[in-house]
Amino acid sequence: MRAILPLSFLFLGACQISHTQLPLPEGFLALEGQVDESRKSSATLGLALSLNDSGSLLSLDIQPGCRVSSVKESSAADLAGIGVGDVLLAFEGIPTDDPERLSVLLRKRSGGEEVTLRIQRGSEVLEVPAILQEEKTVEARTLFWVERALLRAAFEDGTSNNGFPRIAQLAPSSPLIVAGVKQGDTVESFQGRDPGSAAEFVRRVRRELGPGDPFTLWVRSSSGLGRSVEGNAWAPEKILTEFRIWPLFSWDFDVGPDREVLIIGDLVLASLFKRIREGGENRWSICSVFSWRTGRPELEDAYPSVSR
Repeated sequence: MRAILPLSFLFLGACQISHTQLPLPEGFLALEGQVDESRKSSATLGLALSLNDSGSLLSLDIQPGCRVSSVKESSAADLAGIGVGDVLLAFEGIPTDDPERLSVLLRKRSGGEEVTLRIQRGSEVLEVPAILQEEKTVEARTLFWVERALLRAAFEDGTSNNGFPRIAQLAPSSPLIVAGVKQGDTVESFQGRDPGSAAEFVRRVRRELGPGDPFTLWVRSSSGLGRSVEGNAWAPEKILTEFRIWPLFSWDFDVGPDREVLIIGDLVLASLFKRIREGGENRWSICSVFSWRTGRPELEDAYPSVSR
């Protein structure tokens, strides 16, 4: 009995178990949306915006507001004195941290209305009035944006004055359903901050969440009831990838190339029994002397067919 205990601790110390999450399918993180290309009239400022990044290769942080990249001559922005390089911080007091947010807010306005813009020029912050102009466009507009991996839901720009994202669709496996969120609810806060437009909200989810990470939302139902919601992002299934009790037994599995190795009697320089499977091909070995192969090697199609 005294000899068995030390041997038991020795085997337990040599035991090793590992697991990993299954990888997301290719294209699972693609940003998708249904597009509306109908002709519409909308209010315009006559400027083009881009995300306000730091401008440094050492820092990829996105700063508040949107940077003005171009201004149309005699437009509302031009007449208000806004120039290229200025940063638009807010429209009528509503933060404009992504270009899509301004587009949503302008769709709720008409030409001839006076609005107040908050801009940053260098270290100076200014509030300037601007008279909106009317513009007819056929510019394609995304109706909703899809977050397929972590929240498994589609979001559209809501009808509220702030342009908060509204839930257009929920997949059956969406963690939002588990958290009590329903289709038609409006997201007014994500992780304690303004969610931005539907497109910006989807981008933030991708930047700030990983599989299984906790999230906090403030949502408002179509009846006007607001509530706090907590949940965890969707996470892929975990599988066993390694199990070892040296020198008796070892097993390894690699999800990517679909490779599996089984060894019984691992004597470092030799093994009593060994099997390596790669796809549909198996390689067998006994005492590292007798070896043979079964199955056929499989070649991956370098140019898979794509439906168009």
